[in-house]
This record gives sequence, C-alpha cells and structure tokens, in this order.
Amino acid sequence: MTSPHSPVPSSRGAGLTVHDLTVRYGSTTAAANVSLDVAPAETVAVIGPSGCGKSSTLRAVAGLAPVAEGRITLAGRDITALAAARRNIGLVPQNYAVFPHMSVAGNIGYGLRARRTPEPLRRERVRAMLDLTRLEELADRRPDQLSGGQRQRVALARALAIEPDVLLLDEPLAALDPQLRGGLRRELAAMLSATECATLIVTHDQHEALSLGSRIAILRDGHLVQFDTPQVLWNDPADAFVADFLANALLLDVHRNHDHVLALDGRWRIPLGQLAVRPTGHGVSRLLLRRDSFTVTDTADEAALEAEVTHSEFAGDSVQLTVRAAGTTMSLRVAPDARIGRTVGLSVAGGAATLLSPTA
Repeated sequence: MTSPHSPVPSSRGAGLTVHDLTVRYGSTTAAANVSLDVAPAETVAVIGPSGCGKSSTLRAVAGLAPVAEGRITLAGRDITALAAARRNIGLVPQNYAVFPHMSVAGNIGYGLRARRTPEPLRRERVRAMLDLTRLEELADRRPDQLSGGQRQRVALARALAIEPDVLLLDEPLAALDPQLRGGLRRELAAMLSATECATLIVTHDQHEALSLGSRIAILRDGHLVQFDTPQVLWNDPADAFVADFLANALLLDVHRNHDHVLALDGRWRIPLGQLAVRPTGHGVSRLLLRRDSFTVTDTADEAALEAEVTHSEFAGDSVQLTVRAAGTTMSLRVAPDARIGRTVGLSVAGGAATLLSPTA
C-alpha cells in the first residue's frame, strides 16, 4: 500500500519534459513559455543572468513554485499539479541542507526512511551511495566535521539514494571556494555519468554549464533564447546575447560585398579570405568574433579599424583589452608586452573569425 508521502510509481523511461511553462509570482512573470526536455541519463544545464527565470523553472519542476500555464511530464506521467513529495524528484539545493544532527550515512538514508524502505534495502542503497560519492570513510561523521565539497557530496548521495526520475541541482558549486570548483566539477561530472536518471542543473557559471551539460538552455528575462548542445551554442549562437554571455564573443551583422564583408555600418571592411567560413549568396550574415580573433596594432592603418581603448587588465600571460569602435564595445586579448596606447588598430586574424550563414 502506498503511503501519502510516497511517490507515484513511474515507468522511469521517458525523462523530463517541460512544455510552455509559465511561472508567475503575483503580477510578475518569472518564466514565460519555457520548453525543454531531459532524457534519462542526460544532463541539461539551465543558465542565464540573475532574474532570468532559471531558478523559477527548477522550482516549478520540483513542485515548489506554482505553474501558471504549461505542462510538466516526468517518466511518462503528468506531474504539473502533483505534490512535490509525490514526484520522485531528487533535489540538491544551493546550501545543500544536510541535517546537522545526523551522520553522513543518516543523511543519505533519510529519504529512504521517510518512504519506509525496508532496512536491508536501505542499508544496501546507503552503502552504494557512499561508494559512488567516495564517502565510505566518513559515514559516521557529522556535517560540521566535513568540508564544503564533502557536504555537497552528501547532499548529492541523499538525492540519488531514492532513485529519482530526475535529479535537480541548484547552483551545485556556488557555495564552494573558487579554488575547489574545478576539481569538484570534474568529480560531479563523473558521478552524474554513473547514474541513469535525468539531471537538470541550474547555474550562472558558464564553465560549469559547458563542462556538465550535454545540452544547455539559455534564458533571458524569463524567456528561452536557445537550447542546444554546447558546440552549437559556442559556434552558432542565436543572437549577440548568447554569444556574449556564454563565450564573451561578439556577434556582428555584416554584409557581403564581392570579396569583402562590411561591418559596423560599412566602417570596417574585412577581406572574405580572412574568415573561417564563407556562406553562399549575399545579404545580411553574422560575424562571430572572439577575444583571439583580432590582430591588434598600436596605430591604425588604412586596412584596420581604429578603436579607443577604454580599459586594460593584466591577466598574466596576456592583457585583456576593452575597446570601443563605431559605437560598439569589444573585448580582446593581446600579448603582455604589446605596445598599447589610447587607440589601436583592429584587423581580423586569418581564420580566427567565423562568418555564419545569412539570416533568414
């Protein structure tokens, strides 16, 4: 017999689907018509600036925020109106929320006890989660005896112990020191690859999204801007916001004119042969420029674009420059010993900028 707090039995096969989700708090729309899906054993990252709606989307999936419009399905069943306790979801909140009065093993087994899982099976699952998260030697310790990374692994093990249909991670590494994040990001990726449940990660960290997500959903002002693989987002961003937010890249509208393209209202004339991709036809195309796409000289010649240097920042093996030309701000990288004055001349390094297909 199913207890009132037990999850509804599921098929564990269809993953998570969010269809035209809208979340409102009073008169404020936090997320509008967001659609995404996560397959079993897949990790999808949701990323965007503060206030973009990513946390509201995750909370709606978890059953912690009301759904104004749209539908959420999980493992083949509609959970839109289902209570949070009956969704079979594993949630790792940003602060981990481990219970201070319980041991590591006690924390991991908490959800299983709440579901009245038989003790032999509960011990087996806790042992498996301790092994997965490499916490065997810490099983009897209290949370105040653990590091931040170890507490994160306890929270992850607790969420996975119940064998959820979807695992929700809210800013999983945000509470950790920057020095720890790289190693723990790799550890987290390895642990997630060993699970079969769908995983949805909310983060503001671009490196985290790119390294953990097999696909990435980018939100802005409550709307989904682009949802695709990291490679597609990196190489073919939907708009200038995606290019800048994900990769600090610049996306310019350009016009092809015989053997050149014209950018910045015709003020920058770039030979077509210097660009990585040459689309067929004429009309408006998009030029994707990264920090290493430029050749920078201390003086502008006839073939270069003159730009004003507005900021420079030493970064060890390079100097990061912010420049402004024809009303457009650009970020670029130069050698640490480069001669930089108040103005520079910009050209495109051969093959280092990508000309994308004409816009429809």
